[in-house]
Amino acid sequence: MRLAAAALTAFACHRERVLAPIEASYALSIVSGDQQRAPAGSVLPDPLAVLVRDAAGVPVKGVRVVFHVERGASAGSAMLDSIGVTTPAGVATARLELGTALDTTTVVAHPALAAGRSITLVAVATAAPVLASVTPSTFGAGDTLTLRGNGLSIAGGGGGGGGAGAGAAGGGVEVGGVRASALAGATDSAVRVIAPACLTPGPITVRVAAGTVRSNALSALYLSRRAPLVLAPYAAVTVAGAQLAECLTIDGNGASHLVVAQYASEGSATSLIDWRLGANAVAGVALDAGVPAGKRVGNALMREFEATLRRTERAIAPAARAEEAARRRAGAARQGVLQGALAAPPAVGSLRTFNVITTLDGSRFTDVTARLRFAGAHLLIYGDTIGPGFTDAQYRALGSQFDEVLYPIDIAAFGSESDVDGDGHVIALFTPAVNRLVTAQECGQKGYVTGFFYGIDLLVQNPNSNRAEIFFALAPDSAGTFSCPHPAADLLRLLPGTFAHELQHMIAFNQHVLARFGDVEETWLAEGLSHIAEELASKHYEAKFPPPLGRTSAAQIFPDSAGPFIAPQLLNAYVYLNSTRVHSVTSYNGAGSIEERGATWLFLRWLAEQKGEDIFRRLVQTPRTGIANVEQESAEPFGALFGDFSLALWVDSLPGLPRASVPARLRFGTRELRKLMAREATISGFSDPFPLPLFGLRVGGFLNSAMLAGTMTHTIVQTSPGEGPVSLRFTHQDLTPFPHLFGAQVSIFRLPP
Repeated sequence: MRLAAAALTAFACHRERVLAPIEASYALSIVSGDQQRAPAGSVLPDPLAVLVRDAAGVPVKGVRVVFHVERGASAGSAMLDSIGVTTPAGVATARLELGTALDTTTVVAHPALAAGRSITLVAVATAAPVLASVTPSTFGAGDTLTLRGNGLSIAGGGGGGGGAGAGAAGGGVEVGGVRASALAGATDSAVRVIAPACLTPGPITVRVAAGTVRSNALSALYLSRRAPLVLAPYAAVTVAGAQLAECLTIDGNGASHLVVAQYASEGSATSLIDWRLGANAVAGVALDAGVPAGKRVGNALMREFEATLRRTERAIAPAARAEEAARRRAGAARQGVLQGALAAPPAVGSLRTFNVITTLDGSRFTDVTARLRFAGAHLLIYGDTIGPGFTDAQYRALGSQFDEVLYPIDIAAFGSESDVDGDGHVIALFTPAVNRLVTAQECGQKGYVTGFFYGIDLLVQNPNSNRAEIFFALAPDSAGTFSCPHPAADLLRLLPGTFAHELQHMIAFNQHVLARFGDVEETWLAEGLSHIAEELASKHYEAKFPPPLGRTSAAQIFPDSAGPFIAPQLLNAYVYLNSTRVHSVTSYNGAGSIEERGATWLFLRWLAEQKGEDIFRRLVQTPRTGIANVEQESAEPFGALFGDFSLALWVDSLPGLPRASVPARLRFGTRELRKLMAREATISGFSDPFPLPLFGLRVGGFLNSAMLAGTMTHTIVQTSPGEGPVSLRFTHQDLTPFPHLFGAQVSIFRLPP
């Protein structure tokens, strides 16, 4: 970053001690998002984007830009997040939700410390869809409703599927808050839809919706009706466990349904919740679903250490917020910015001393002297002066990959990291001190630490802080001098994925805590997003080397260069599918087992296929955390998302059927799950090409076991020809209903004949 001449003058003037904020010299310009037109009450389709340049016209990274509604707030126009942080290209973005008035909304954007350096963007609210009537106005589950009005054709843009759980990615009709896909033939003036099952009887509202565009709501009366749920093949519905037996029965007469019992919630990672899923059975023959041990592979010690890192981030967040608040109250450029602006960039070959932790609990430190081996546009790479280290060519190769490929991928996907030292660079330090965190014996038995980001380094006042953004990593040690052996070739394959993973944690701490004064992200979502960062690196190489390029073998799905990034995700996903009743998407034990990591990666990958890859940036650039974050950024209840995700795990790519026959809502998009798992089984030597257990729930019997929050059990209910409707009941084992907070629900998918 450059310091404006005026700011330099003020800094040098010791007599007056007046320092104008460096932001006062910045200039803003509009990149995109201005003059958008969208229906009243909706979120603009494109974010508002502004470019920040310094006095020399150079884009500035890491600037907090405030967006606020100047005109339109009284009608409900509001920023979904009022803070944007500029990328290395100097661009900050924010999203605007329009109010209800057909009027112009103006948004003013300016650097946080320089309100006078503002720019104005404009959005115009157009007429939203208008719903005039719902016929009949009194109805129950399974009835056909006809909606009339203007602009209703948006309801026909859904993802298909015919059930309340399917099609929420596009257009549909919200009946009592539950999304139902429009039937064929939707026009601008009329839409038909099947009333969903299991709404709460009484007054409800009906409206047309597509994405964030919604019509006005009309009142209707929902009748209690316990009737067979006749789903068309490939259609789906999700029903709360407390309502299940009282509101519907599934069709018999030879019909086959996938039924998934689940807890769509966060909770304790150690508290099992008993359950019982019955089919036409209060008493009967039980099949104990059991609690499988699951497959345990991978680097357990690294995950334990990561749990310590996440706890540290949570513990230091108040101090980090306090330091940031003090800097803002000072009304001047941050101390690090001033120091960095006055210091010349370090020369390759120069030495620097770092504080590096020496214990797995992060409580003790040692000084490490390292030499700068690579200086890129975004990365400075240091190698410890102790030990053999990488060769010059290897440092250059790592530096180029980190600086030119992996850093831009993470920044584009999640946003900017902080810059507490103002040098505009992230540091990567390769040191045997990381190797020494575990003994050779521990390394062989439990694993080792590959690399990490330590949040204390962002605390300027902490005596152990390096006051810089640093990625610490193993150093090559093929002789096993410092711990177990780590040949350079192994680290060159392993460390790029670790860097992408840890950089996401670094970015998230800045975006949640420093930029927005929010809380540290919940561990399950934080780790899931870091595994997404690894996958995004794989996607880069997949795009660069389409089949059959870049592959050693024609049997490979992924190019060689993508393998180190995607292989861990596929293994994690495979072992998760083996035991979805034990390992949770949302409730980690510590930093999560590899099964739990695989669960959350799969959920976020499915979510991106429904909501777009931009969902990752939105989940990071917010003060919200956990399930509340997912609900806000996806604009859907978590139960609806979790229910359809649970079905997608089984029905994506049904054997022997065209993949497109399953609604897009219930697929993993470009990631064909069964194909990927079959390939993983071959590579890893597993016998089952698709390991997700599927229990048979016979009519007149029940299953029972225990699960954690964020887990699920898949069953098949197969009826015989001439057999009547089947009543399902999902309860505690003593038949008492679940409390609402458990998120106990059942998702049902009608399998084809």
